[in-house]
Amino acid sequence: QEQEQEQEQEQEQEQEQEQSLTTHPEQHTSSKPFEKMTPKVILRKSKTLFSMIGNGEASQLIKPAPLFYKGIYYFSDAWPLNFWNNYHPKRVTKELKNYKKLGINTVFILIPWAGFIKDPQVTTLDPQHLKSLKHLFKLCKRLNLNIVSRLGYNHCICDDSILEPYQRTEKLLTDTSIYNCWLSFIDSLSFLEKYSRTNLFFISWEDYWHCFTSFQDKSYEQRLELAKEIGFQKFISKAYSLEEYNSIQKEHEATLTTYDNMVIPTKDNPSHRLYLEFINHKIRTIYDDCSQKIDSLTVEVRVDKDLYSDKEGNSHWFTNDRYEDINRPILTYWAPFFGAKNEGEKVSAAQALVSLKYLLSEFSPNEHILNQFNFIDSTPEFEGIHAAIKDDEIEIFLAESQAMIREHCRGFGIWAMRDYHQNILFNANFSLKNKGWNIEQGEIKSSILSRAPPACILFDKGVLSQQMIPRKRGMGWIHKAKYLNLSIACTSTAGAGQLSAFLEDLEPVRLISNDTGCYGKLALPTNHRAKTPLKLTIINNGSPFKISRVSLYGYTFTNNIIRADGSKDKLLNIITSLFNYKRP
Repeated sequence: QEQEQEQEQEQEQEQEQEQSLTTHPEQHTSSKPFEKMTPKVILRKSKTLFSMIGNGEASQLIKPAPLFYKGIYYFSDAWPLNFWNNYHPKRVTKELKNYKKLGINTVFILIPWAGFIKDPQVTTLDPQHLKSLKHLFKLCKRLNLNIVSRLGYNHCICDDSILEPYQRTEKLLTDTSIYNCWLSFIDSLSFLEKYSRTNLFFISWEDYWHCFTSFQDKSYEQRLELAKEIGFQKFISKAYSLEEYNSIQKEHEATLTTYDNMVIPTKDNPSHRLYLEFINHKIRTIYDDCSQKIDSLTVEVRVDKDLYSDKEGNSHWFTNDRYEDINRPILTYWAPFFGAKNEGEKVSAAQALVSLKYLLSEFSPNEHILNQFNFIDSTPEFEGIHAAIKDDEIEIFLAESQAMIREHCRGFGIWAMRDYHQNILFNANFSLKNKGWNIEQGEIKSSILSRAPPACILFDKGVLSQQMIPRKRGMGWIHKAKYLNLSIACTSTAGAGQLSAFLEDLEPVRLISNDTGCYGKLALPTNHRAKTPLKLTIINNGSPFKISRVSLYGYTFTNNIIRADGSKDKLLNIITSLFNYKRP
């Protein structure tokens, strides 16, 4: 800890000296400009002074090239929904040091509102999550890594949270008190700005869009009530006269005589265009309010264009707000589905490059970061629907895209370097000790001296169990599944032990042992629903087991860079070259 404090003090001293040089260069032209400076600052300062220009006098600095962000969305050995409740400092430190060796200079992270604040009416951050957050920011500062943080990510495993993440977002759109609590949450994170001037924070259209569009699927009475609650009626009354609004409607639509009778339109209604205008206005308002709390806040824009029809039935595309007026780089995204038919087709590298170039050309080169460069999109909901690059042409695409990305944007991010199981268990690696677990004939042990991650010791006849609601754990599609995969990282501490497991009250399954632990397929109860509680039970029959992680999942996200077990995959080399690419 003393070493970390010394390093932080030295870095702060260096930053103050460099800032002084930039703002008051004339103060550093004396005969002793390097007095009381560290060797690192002296070296950098010498290079800076020699780069000064101006009519024979060193009075103005050459403007440095903008920082190019190149990074990864980081989830350690967890996944987006349970990263923070599986955070362990020693593991994170080791992994980020290794990732930096690959050439990254940026870590993209997700900060969910529901995970960090259990009760939306309270503004106090969860102490354990706050501790982990501070550790990550201090670590990245020490490693000279930038952090780009998405604030209010709308998904997390947080069973003890009051209001689920999606419900919170709906509430902040309709309830002023909840909206003010949201702003207080943003304000509570403003202290993170002090760690580095190159760190960025952003909100994403994606965390609000689906709430807005879901309102369009509700009943007429609900859409009428919501039109008032979310401010749609007020927005239209300021932007359009009733005559203008009625002229947009189809001839058979009832003529409105008052704004109070205006409902949120369905997607097939011509006034859907006006609702798209309102959504963009509302998200812009949220951004403006949040930017009053965090100076370095930016936004991920919706690059997709939305289809709407006029009253004659002609189709048009609506371009969403590009935020070209804010004085900082915005964030964009790309995947092979962009501009494709999206009928489950496979596209060539050449076709994908045309699509990528089109997107990049839509934005000014120095004004956006391609924060999700999703060359592989294995989201289960879109499997067999979204277009994908042909497997044998992905490396060709990545090789050819390197120069294009460097030329047309301020950086890029890879969504997960490491494959991950969509593990529906809370506190899966016992970082929060026994929280979320029921343990009989067992205990949680951790070594303070070695700072090793905690583990569960399960004795003979010991039982380890956890109950969950699948929908709250990101598995709303569980009714389509017949079984779930169970993987346990464990070792038998003495002789031969035997683990078995089951879901609900079904027949126990004897797990198969391998070099890293045990695994098996657990049958689901027939017609199990997403809102129905589901209980996992693990039983030990034999000598004690040391269990370091439990994964219960139905799907594995794959990027073919680093496998879920940490071993190298086929795209690691080409991705490393992408991080280290230098323009000719």
